[in-house]
Amino acid sequence: IYDKRVKAMKACVRNSRCMGVSQINPGEFILGKSTTEKPYPGMRYWLKRGKSKTGAGYTWSTFIRFIITSPAINSKTFSRRKIALAECVKYESCKAVSFDGNFWTLRSGTEIKPHSRGQAWQKSYQLTTFGGYYYQPLSGFTYGWLSTTIYTDYYTA
Repeated sequence: IYDKRVKAMKACVRNSRCMGVSQINPGEFILGKSTTEKPYPGMRYWLKRGKSKTGAGYTWSTFIRFIITSPAINSKTFSRRKIALAECVKYESCKAVSFDGNFWTLRSGTEIKPHSRGQAWQKSYQLTTFGGYYYQPLSGFTYGWLSTTIYTDYYTA
């Protein structure tokens, strides 16, 4: 049992079998060994989703040793992940790409299951890059303004 979530998450990063962190009581956190969701009133859980990667203009959540079980959006297969990611962003219905140990496929959902040689990449959010920085679009938010100048287009701002 860990007294702080950050300590539990650090321990989870170091443990390849850890699938996430559960808060079982205030100030009590434990490492999870399963991705099976079980209702537990009052418990909070942080699923270890893998490292966040960028590619084809999106951020992707990665799951190593998992595959996506949702239906494929078409019958195409790809030998390279980079090509599969680029193809996935062309389709609004594509939510993830999955590798079964042989080929990459485009998937319509994000349900996962363990697979010894699998990789699953879930499309998270679209990125905009400008001036060497990534910008994530957030709907319904605004920030304090640095100046009162209103710019009419993207490039002059």
